[in-house]
Amino acid sequence: MNRIYRLFENPNPRRGWVVGNFSRISEHRLLFRIGRLSTHIAEYFEGGQFRLTEDNTHVSTTMLVDVKLGLLLLASRSELATDETILRSFSKMLREQSDVDLEGIDFIFGPIRDPKEFVRKIKDAFSVRSLSVSFSKPNPPDTVKWIKLAEQIATETGARTGRVTLEGADMDRNVLEEIANSAARTGDAVDARIQNAQGEHIRKISADKNILSVQTGEHLTEEDVNLALNRASDMAGLPNEFADSDGGSTYETGSSQNRSH
Repeated sequence: MNRIYRLFENPNPRRGWVVGNFSRISEHRLLFRIGRLSTHIAEYFEGGQFRLTEDNTHVSTTMLVDVKLGLLLLASRSELATDETILRSFSKMLREQSDVDLEGIDFIFGPIRDPKEFVRKIKDAFSVRSLSVSFSKPNPPDTVKWIKLAEQIATETGARTGRVTLEGADMDRNVLEEIANSAARTGDAVDARIQNAQGEHIRKISADKNILSVQTGEHLTEEDVNLALNRASDMAGLPNEFADSDGGSTYETGSSQNRSH
């Protein structure tokens, strides 16, 4: 566990991206901030003249990682970057560490998706012609045997990611539902080609947009964290183990300390 903590607490700055304000809020949870330098042109008036100058500031947002469950919470902040860009930059920072042994460790972050609407469309369709699912390294929540096999092949060949497509005239809805649920649990992308009625054009549907999110207040509270982790763990098929504290803390993400109420 300490080795995992070291990986998250010591990522190298990368192209302006930095992390700080670390706080271990429980035995296996780490709260911190990630941000980058933002340079923009500021205008001011002096001596009867308008002048331009470069204004350098840092913009940051909150992250929380549960190293036991392998879940990461990210507070969206559009003025910093898209969620995808933040996670991509953070994963590269982790991979490029020079002072930590990374042998056998890789970092792949993917959003947990809610597959309910996707599964409903599959079940209501006249026919399902294909289903495609991406995969990466093995994940404990994976339940579909052939996905586990594909992940094992990726590991043995040194591949980071892969994609499998199943095609047929009309495939079994129950099996497709199991695949979709498994993909959603591990952040893998899944899409299908369906026909809603006989004679209609075949169209593509995807579960990519149904990403798990939780609304919070200005300050991240322990209740926010537990709600998000509970929803994420339920969707990911992981156990709920969030009885670390009494639920009375407000996490002051602008500093390295927690405030208790």
